[in-house]
Order: sequence, then structure tokens, then C-alpha cells
Amino acid sequence: MRVNHVLLKPLAAGLLAGAILAGCGTAAGPGGGNGSIAISVSKTSLSITQGQSDNLTASITRAGGFTGDVVITTTGAPAGVTATASNVTTSGGTTTGTITVAVAETAAPGGPTSLTVTASGSGVTSVQQVIALTINPKPAIALTLTGSPISVQSGTSGTIQVTIGRTNFTGPVTLALEGAPASGVTGTFAPNPATGGTSVLTLAVAAGVTPGALPAMTVRATGQGVIAVTAPVTITVTAPPSGFTLSVAPTISVGRRQSGNTTVTITRTNFTADVALSVTGLPTDVTAGFDVASAPGASPGQTPGNSSVLTLTVGAGAPLGDVNLVVKGNSQGQPESMAPLKLTVTETGDFTLTATPNSVSFQTGGNTNTTINVVRTGGFPGSVALTATPPVGVAITATLNPTSTTGNSSNLAISSTAPVGSYPVVIKGNAPGLADQMTTVVVNITTGSGGEGNVSLDYTGCAVEDKPIWVAYQDGTGGTWTRVNPTNTNFFIFNINEPKGAYAEVRQNGTGFKTSVTYWSKAQLTGLTGHPFCPPPLAARTATGSAVNLGPTQTATIGFGGAFAVASFAGPNFNLSRIGPGTHDLVAYAKDLLGAGGGDRGVIIPALNPVNGGSVGNVDFTGSFSFTPATSTITVNGVGTGETVTQAMNYLTGPACSSGGTLGSPGQVTAGSFTAYGVPSDRQPADGGLHTLTLSGTFPLLGTRSVTESFTTLGARTVALPPALAAPTVSLLAGPYKRLRFQYTLPSEYNGITIVAISDAVPAAPPSFRAMRAQLQDDAKGISLFATPEYLGGLVVDLSVPDFSSVNGWTNIWAPASSAVVVAPLFATGANSLGTCANNGRAVFASRVF
Repeated sequence: MRVNHVLLKPLAAGLLAGAILAGCGTAAGPGGGNGSIAISVSKTSLSITQGQSDNLTASITRAGGFTGDVVITTTGAPAGVTATASNVTTSGGTTTGTITVAVAETAAPGGPTSLTVTASGSGVTSVQQVIALTINPKPAIALTLTGSPISVQSGTSGTIQVTIGRTNFTGPVTLALEGAPASGVTGTFAPNPATGGTSVLTLAVAAGVTPGALPAMTVRATGQGVIAVTAPVTITVTAPPSGFTLSVAPTISVGRRQSGNTTVTITRTNFTADVALSVTGLPTDVTAGFDVASAPGASPGQTPGNSSVLTLTVGAGAPLGDVNLVVKGNSQGQPESMAPLKLTVTETGDFTLTATPNSVSFQTGGNTNTTINVVRTGGFPGSVALTATPPVGVAITATLNPTSTTGNSSNLAISSTAPVGSYPVVIKGNAPGLADQMTTVVVNITTGSGGEGNVSLDYTGCAVEDKPIWVAYQDGTGGTWTRVNPTNTNFFIFNINEPKGAYAEVRQNGTGFKTSVTYWSKAQLTGLTGHPFCPPPLAARTATGSAVNLGPTQTATIGFGGAFAVASFAGPNFNLSRIGPGTHDLVAYAKDLLGAGGGDRGVIIPALNPVNGGSVGNVDFTGSFSFTPATSTITVNGVGTGETVTQAMNYLTGPACSSGGTLGSPGQVTAGSFTAYGVPSDRQPADGGLHTLTLSGTFPLLGTRSVTESFTTLGARTVALPPALAAPTVSLLAGPYKRLRFQYTLPSEYNGITIVAISDAVPAAPPSFRAMRAQLQDDAKGISLFATPEYLGGLVVDLSVPDFSSVNGWTNIWAPASSAVVVAPLFATGANSLGTCANNGRAVFASRVF
């Protein structure tokens, strides 16, 4: 046991440890044995690290007249622990000093050890205080590597577990790999610096490192205030096994009747033998070929074959859509290597038919020729089979040469012994995988006088109720009205010699009648020839689909090929009917029933062409074809007092704006501007797309006006409503039935057709929008007047209900009676030179009830 002695004198200049010092005075203190001492130590416990020290403050208080020396003895201290006195001061009867307890670096850690501090003096009773001493080891770290020595294949990596031992140290430890080759081997630690007890050393060996044992390397660990430690790392590099792998671009898209190429790459590892290539999973009418079907291995002076070009040839009968193929490589003694390849088969190109000319005339018993043009689009190279079909029961012979062509035209020879009249010959074109196309050549059979007519009204395809019961025409602006009798019940033929003319027709309307009078220029009237009023309907399809990933409060609209459907979270499946023929883009939009904007999503799936009764697949509102709608602010100018304005945004695709869907939420514009939703610029389809924004204004009991503007890119724009129509000046004319004269001037933007009508369909109550629908109601009698600026010579309109009472076959009961109360809605249309199927197009419409 170590004993430390410290003598405290009342007036001493210092404290010393390790010896008993003689004090001033006698052995027995003054006071004859009645004196006393007391000791006070500032700490009852000490915790000291090896090589460090700590201080105690000791105070000796004398009482009872004792003034003698006091000896302080410390017992119980382990080896390597010393005490040193300093800073002794005396104040009154109390002497205070500092005792420094020092622990040597060689002292054994442990504890707590009880140190007893005893104060004694001659003639007084000794006093004691116990101090608990704990010796802490000094901070240190240690390294342990698990997984070394390690073998790593060249071109790969391996890992070693690094364990960090910590002694009285909690700081970060920085790790480093020393002695690695300048190239070929790299080491990374994770984490680094390490704040815990472990880290992982990843050793990456480059592919070119020569196999064998590498020179020894060292892991070094350092930390603030601790001695750095190291551990050896031994790496043996091994050679990779011989073999090969295949890789190919993941997807390829090829159109029908076309070929597509992709490169198959062979990655060899210590391998030079031949690799035989093949493809599995090919659908009907798709073939595969390689420019190097068996990639050769190494021969003297040659490099092993590392690639081959795969050519996929898609025929006209290949199914449209995606199919998963597998490219395989085989070599003797090696496992088969495979690479997936998704083939997307698309419809490439299309065609339409036209005729030059599309109307021919010759005498009965004669013949003529016309050219059927095959107009190819999208690089379509296929053969088109052609057929010509005259009307049933009509003596017309129509012969095509050739009847099947990969070119651009075929000659149509026509001969006929049919009676005078106009007859449609329908030419149909068929190509595998494409929708049938049709055009019509009107054959006008004359008597040879040359005056039978340059205008032919063709009602061949019309239902009985849509065919007129009486037709008349007027040559010029003030000429006599002349009745036209039908030819073969379907054609009304007459001649217009003046620059302007008109024709009138009467149709049965339940128990009522509809009379329409069309005032056009000669060019517009003669242009009707060859264009039937009721053309054969296009072949229509049906298809199904499913809306995927809709939110619980979302509803979606789907537009495809002129067909529309609605889906929701609760009812995701939808049906499309009356889909137009050919390939179309599908346009869908999902909106939240709780409010526009936040969760809206759009989808455009390009180039779909399902078979009749097929499917358009899943419309995924979070998939690759989906997008967050673009937004912009639309400002509406020109809103009138009391006018209600609504808006609707559509999106049209295809070269003829043939398909599309609704975007956003149509509704009322409650302020001078609103937020429109559209297709971002980077999601516009390759075949073109147009936003079409329609604003419609309604004046109660007066009329409507609307504007449709088309644009490719959605951006902030200001749209002005077109002018409202003023009420015309109406005059009552004499006649056997209700005859009115209408005079008005159209605003300049209404450069299309203007229509004014009378009808006895509604009572004499204040007019309403029922009047605008009066011409469609059964049992009503009405007369409508149609005119174009080409006929009017401008925008000043002066139209009167004609007096047909003297025209052969006319019956006055077809028109509203002179005493009838009528409503007379007025309509007008207009457009800029672009129309609404072009960027920056604008079209307007207005109505007026008076």
C-alpha cells in the first residue's frame, strides 16, 4: 500500500506530498489537549485517465486553541499514483491547499479504489475522509479484418469486413488503403470515416489485372488523439471463367411491309469459339435473319466475331402491337445465352383514292375514260386491289386496268346504254391490313343536245324521308324558277349559265314540310356534281378498353376515331362504337370530381388500329403515354351585359383532324379569364395535333355567338368573341303563303353561309331558343334561305321567300299560311383562311332570334 504524507503548517509557504515535515511549535499543541482539528476535501471521487491528473482542495480547520503542525496521510493509492501539494493559504484558523493526484501512464486501470485521507496532529484526535479513485485506460483503437486474405476475379470486386475496436474513444475513425497498385485495384470504405465499430472495404479489380498474388497492402486507421493502427490485406487475383453473353437494344418498332435492323453484341470472356444466333417467339408473318448467322471464333490472324445485324421483316399479315422475342446464342460446351427483345408492329402508311375527273358525260351508247389515282401516304408500298361497282340494274360497264397495282393509278373505262341521267360508279380499293378506301365517279348520260345540265343533285344514298318531293332551280338572280323532274328517282339535273343561281327543294316533315332555298355562285352549284348528298357510310368499328390507375374521385373521357366513352374508378371498363376506319391516336383525359386541376392527367396513345370488336388495351393514366396537362390563362374579350359564356377545350389529331378528345372540364366562364388545360409541347403526337378552344356566348331570348380557335402549342392567349348579330329589317310580302323579306348587314367576320328561316312550329309567345330548333320539329312548315358571300356579292343581305305558286308542281300548303304566326331565327358562319384544322385557325358562328 502506498502512503503519501503532506504537512500543513499554519503559516506554511506550500504543501508537499510524499514526506512528513516538522512544523513549528511543540509536539503537543497549545491548549493542553483540549484542541481539535477538522478536515474537508472538495471531492469524494476522482476519475483519472492514465497519464493525466486531477486536483483536490484540502482545508484544515483548527479549534480549541490548537496551533500545531498537521500531517495529512493518503493511504490506499495504487502503484503509479502520487500526490503533490501547492497553493497553500491560511486565513484565520483555516489552512487551505491544493493536492494534485497524478496517475502515471504505467498505472493499472481499474477501480474505484478507496483512498483514505487522514489528518493528524500532536495532542489532537486524527480525522479522515475517503475518496473513490477510478483509473481509466488512455484512448486507443484497434483493427480486425475479416475476409483477408481474399480472392477476387479480375473484372469483379470483393469485400472485407473491417471491425474497429475502441478503448475510451468515440470519435470518427478515418480508413485508408495503402500500398495498392497504381492501376488495377481500388479500395473504398463504407462508411468512411466510421463513427461506429464497422466498415466494409470493397476491393475492385480491373479486368486487365494479371491473375496471381498481389503485393501486400495495408489498411490504416487514424483518429484524433489516438495512435494510428494498421492491418495487412492480401489479395489474390483469379482469372474469370471463359464464356460469352448477348446484348441487344431492348425494343424495336417495325411497320407492316417493312424491315428493321438492330445489332446483337457478343461479349466474350476468354472465349473464341463460334456462336450460333437465332430468334424465338416470332409472330405470324414476321421473319428474322442475321448478316452473320454464326459469329465466328478466332482463326489465325483474325479477331473473334463480336456482333451481328439482326433484320426483322414484317409482312402485311403480322398482328399489330407488342410481342416479346428472345435472341439466343449457342456454342458447344457453353450455357445458352439469351437477350430479350420487344418488337412493336405498327401500321405503316396508308392510301386514299381519287378520280380525275370525278364526273364524266357522254351520250347514251357512248363511252369514256377516267383515271383512278392511288394516293399513297407514309411510304406505303403495298399492292392495292381495285373494283368498280355501277348502280344495280343500270346498264353501265366499268372496267379497270390494272385491277391490282403497286403504282399510283389505274385507267377506268366506262361505257353505257342507260337512259339520260346521272349515275354513281363506286370504286373501292383494298390492301391487306388497311381499311378499304372508296371514291365515286358520276356518269352523266346525255341525249347529245349538250344542254341537259351542269349541276347534278345526287340523292342516291339517302333514305326515302330525306329525298325531296319537289325541286326547282333559278338561273341568275332574277330568273324564272323552273321545276326539275328526277332522273331514276335519285338525280335532279339542271343547267346554270349565269354567274349565280339557286335551287329549292321540298321534303316531307311528318305531316308538315321543309322547304330550303340555296343561293350560290355557279362554281359552287356546279361543284355539287359528283358529290352525293348522302354518301355511303364509312365502315365503323367497335372496341373495348380499360382505364388504369384512376383515383377514387376521378372520371375520364376517352376519344378515338370519332368515338367517345367515359370511365371512372368504379367503372374502368369502357366501350367505343362507330370508330372511323384506319389508324387513329387515342386521346384521354382524367379529371377530379372534387375540383379541376390538381390531379388531372392526360394520355395520348399513338397509331392504334384495332380490328372490329377488338381492344385498344389499357389506358394507363400513370404510364409512359401519360402526362401532367399543361396549363395557360385564357382571357375572354367582348363579353356583353347579361351574356353567359361557356368554354370547352378539345384536342384533334391526325392529318385531317380525324380523331380527338376533350381536355379539362367544360363549363361556364365566371370571370374575364380562366385556366385552360392542354397537351405539353413535348407530348404532341408525331402526326400532328391541335388544341381547339370553343367559347360560346348566350344572350337570354336573343341569340348566341361562338368562336373556335385552333393552335398547336398551349399558351396564354386572348380570345375575342365574334360580334353579335343585329336584328334584320323584316318586311311582309304579298303572296299565297307567308312571305317575308329580310334585310341586314353581316359583320365582316361572318364570311361563310348565312341562313334565315321562318317556321310555324311555335306559338306567338315571346320567342325562345325553341325557335332555332323549329326547323327540326315534326309536323312544322318552314322555309329556310341559304346564301353565301359569293352570291350576295358581299356582306349586305337582302333575301326574300320566293313565290313558287306559279311553278309547276308546287303546292301552297307546303309553306306556312299567310295568317300563320312564325318565328324567324337568323344564323351566320365565318372562318379565316386556315379554318379550324390548322394552327391559328379561327371559325365563328352566331344566331339571332327576333
